[in-house]
This record gives sequence, structure tokens and C-alpha cells, in this order.
Amino acid sequence: ETKNLTAIRGGVKQLYSTSPSYAGLTTAIATNSGIFPETMKRTAGIKNAWDGDVTVVVNTGNAVMFDVTYKAVPKTSCIGLASQDLNNWSSIKVGATAVTSISTASTACSAATNDLTFVSL
Repeated sequence: ETKNLTAIRGGVKQLYSTSPSYAGLTTAIATNSGIFPETMKRTAGIKNAWDGDVTVVVNTGNAVMFDVTYKAVPKTSCIGLASQDLNNWSSIKVGATAVTSISTASTACSAATNDLTFVSL
């Protein structure tokens, strides 16, 4: 999934490269612009490897940032996904908990399935 996240982040940044912000960014715009890898496209929408929903939206607190949310990530995959790409995102959250290290990811990924939000500048 790290490759998918990298592709999504790069695609959104390129799409909005001439805009001062990500205002108006939605999952539908990202889908229609071909940002999501083909392996993520399903009849029921954009899905991660665990069949959880994936969304891309402008950050509600700051329009010069955007959020990629992965739903229903299993505990066994959550820690690695939340911690392996820390330097490439402005922030990563598991639920409402900010991830700053493998240790915080391990604590935050305590549920059987977890929702992760990757925030990009």
C-alpha cells in the first residue's frame, strides 16, 4: 500500500501544482483525474488492499494540505503502514492519535481494524 499512497500523493500534488491550495479536492475529483492506481478501483469505489474505503479530500483545517484516509486497516498491517512513511507526510494519524514513531504506531493500532489518515502539504 505504500506504493499506492505515494502514487496518490504525487498525483494530487501534480493535479493541483498550479493552484494555491487544494480547495475543492474530493475523492470524486481524484478518481475522475486518474490519480488512483487501477488496483484500487472497484465497483463500490476506491478500496485499499483490505477492502476498506480510501478517500482524498482537502484538509478541513488548512486548505494548503490534503488528507488521504484508509479505512479498515487490520492491526497486523497498521503499524507498518502508519510508521514506514513518516518522513513523507506532514502527519499521520491512527484514529485521533498522531503517529510519530513505531512505538506510537504500535500503541495507536490497538483495534482489530483501524482508520489511518495521511496529511500532505
